Amino acid sequence: MDRFKLNNDGIILLEKPFIQARRPSPDALVPYEQFKRAFRTYQKLIEKEMTNVTQAASDLQSKASGLKSEDACQAIDGMVAKLQHLKRKIDAIKSEEETFSERTRARLEHLAEFADIPSAECDEYTRWSKIRLDRVLADFLLRQGYIKTVKDLAKDRDMEHFLDIELFVQAKKIEDSLLSHSCTECLAWCKENSSNLKKIKARDQPELTTSRLFARQSTLEFNLRVQEYIELVRVGKLKEAIQYARKHLTPWSATHLKEIQRAMGLLAFRPDTSSETYREVYSDARWAMLLEQFRVDNYALNNLTSQPSLKTSLQAGLCALKSLACFEAKSQNLNCPVCSVESFGALAQSLPNSHHVISCIVCPISGSIMNEDNEPLVLPNGYAYSSVALKEMASRNNGEVTCPRTGQTFLFKQAKKAFIV
Repeated sequence: MDRFKLNNDGIILLEKPFIQARRPSPDALVPYEQFKRAFRTYQKLIEKEMTNVTQAASDLQSKASGLKSEDACQAIDGMVAKLQHLKRKIDAIKSEEETFSERTRARLEHLAEFADIPSAECDEYTRWSKIRLDRVLADFLLRQGYIKTVKDLAKDRDMEHFLDIELFVQAKKIEDSLLSHSCTECLAWCKENSSNLKKIKARDQPELTTSRLFARQSTLEFNLRVQEYIELVRVGKLKEAIQYARKHLTPWSATHLKEIQRAMGLLAFRPDTSSETYREVYSDARWAMLLEQFRVDNYALNNLTSQPSLKTSLQAGLCALKSLACFEAKSQNLNCPVCSVESFGALAQSLPNSHHVISCIVCPISGSIMNEDNEPLVLPNGYAYSSVALKEMASRNNGEVTCPRTGQTFLFKQAKKAFIV
């Protein structure tokens, strides 16, 4: 029964992206962070609208003595209209809060179910694992931009509360805007999240400039402003570019003076310049870097991991399989996912090798372990395969076996028994 015992700590560790945020607190769920954001919006909205209504009421009271009844009624109607508009907005925010609250409850209940599962051979674990697999696949698809596919999957599997589709819908809109060489959508996002972006550590972001990044505060907005300035210079609107720089770049001079000076030097160079430094600034590759920086900041801002859970899970599994022989052509196992360089092998190349306390030999033909019950047999060309696999092959080919590595054919009786020390 020990082999069916669940590794609770290991599974919960892999589930941290689902339940636990990296920032700003170690116990914040993604929907919980969204709930707090909705509450702050709700609070600011009430304060702003109530201040306007209170000010309008004070103005009306101060002018009451000399105000006509029609004007007074019109002013009161205006205040009522503002309050009604405020109520509609509050209702919408309240609906969002209920959604985020339900998502938090559903996710915690889902993990609570896992805590009560006794072993991996239970039907409950099979059902729970299926839901988990659907979640991991949906998260990967969302990050790849397959929004409609995930919506259909979530509806079919009844797991809308386990996914944050709205976040990726908004991100996809901004990413498409950047791909079409427009900073408008991304700048609006930066303005909306300006206070939180200031708390993101810059070392978590890809570097777009040659100078060092500062200890804290996102540089995304600055890099977007620089890009808009570059586009003005590219089309020859030098006067507009100078005005834009004065308005949007000079406020960053305390922390990004070198980058601003470099950008201003662009006024003296055309896009077809032979200068490697400024040809790099004009390069369209900057748009790809801006896209990557937005993704990094967006994931950090919404407490999402920088890479999908599917990739993390695959890497964990591949680490347990990879050995020094995985990428040697003569030692590769035809059924090993690591040995297949066309698929998982590429993902496993940078991973460490697994640690084996007891060595074992795996048959390249069948993928089974060779031991006393499945003895290894060596062909005349020096390659070893399991006796079970070779016997099965010989029974289908009139006593002949073919080495899958070299294509040579031998009689089964030519194979000799190998002894493992």
